[in-house]
Amino acid sequence: MDGIDVPFSKVQDVPSSQIAAYIKSSVAKQANVDAIYMLGSGWRTIDIVDPLERELGIPVVHPVLARAWEIQKRLHLHDPVPGYGRLLARLPDLPRPPAR
Repeated sequence: MDGIDVPFSKVQDVPSSQIAAYIKSSVAKQANVDAIYMLGSGWRTIDIVDPLERELGIPVVHPVLARAWEIQKRLHLHDPVPGYGRLLARLPDLPRPPAR
């Protein structure tokens, strides 16, 4: 885990481009990175998920997008949303619950 040193009350003010640069720099320092998890819903960063995945070649999980995926899963929906990373773009086909 690696984080940006910024007060909690200021996370929404950090530009997403700065966070993307930080993530790329952090990944470059590691030998093997399987995925990125962006901890915290306050970061205004859903716009960088897809570009980071394309550039780094690994999954990037953002908590807001993960919740959107989870909501679709629980409601048995399948409405992929391109442009926000592979998690939402490639929603798995889910079996429908049995009729009651």
